[in-house]
Amino acid sequence: MAPVEAMASGKAVVGMREGGCLETIIDGSTGLLVGPDVPEIVNAINIICREPSKYKEKCTEQARKFSMDIFLDKMKKRSMR
Repeated sequence: MAPVEAMASGKAVVGMREGGCLETIIDGSTGLLVGPDVPEIVNAINIICREPSKYKEKCTEQARKFSMDIFLDKMKKRSMR
């Protein structure tokens, strides 16, 4: 949940191109997805640092999708099936 918490604060995230990051981070919009190579990670950080404010709105919008209210709504809908 760390990427979602960062996005809720309007901060873009650099995450690995695998697992939960694929579900939470929108590559190029709310952060950048990278492989395990150090140069790729450093490059992603540099890209985000050039204009961090451009990610803010999309980050907070994406984080809302993981709010407790939405989570509970989804659980209720699943239990009604």
